Amino acid sequence: YASTDWMKKGMLMQTESYDDGRTWTAQHPTDMPSLSTPAHLIKLADGRLMATHSSRQYPNSVYVTVSNDEGVTWQTRSTKTVCQDLVNFDSTYPTSVQFADGTLFTVWYGNRFGKFYIGYARYGPESLQ
Repeated sequence: YASTDWMKKGMLMQTESYDDGRTWTAQHPTDMPSLSTPAHLIKLADGRLMATHSSRQYPNSVYVTVSNDEGVTWQTRSTKTVCQDLVNFDSTYPTSVQFADGTLFTVWYGNRFGKFYIGYARYGPESLQ
């Protein structure tokens, strides 16, 4: 696997189960960046799936991407950038939650010149087109 294109780009890999997790399909790359950091997946109140993911390479950002078809395809052309100021590789592991009022809240950890912090963003579901 070391020479495959998805590892060079750091794309998020996906696998599916159709039998409640007993077996899984072979993994395949998505178009979502996620270099060396896992993604977080939630089901939104409107039924869409939302993946929170990030890139540890320039522009060192945290993103959210939605799927309208239970993860078969991802709306990468409308990926929302949640944070764009991670200053080094030692950052991310983003996680999101949706509150009862519909508001979305995303958190991640960061390292700013040896000072560790938890970053966050709060935004509305209408910003996920």
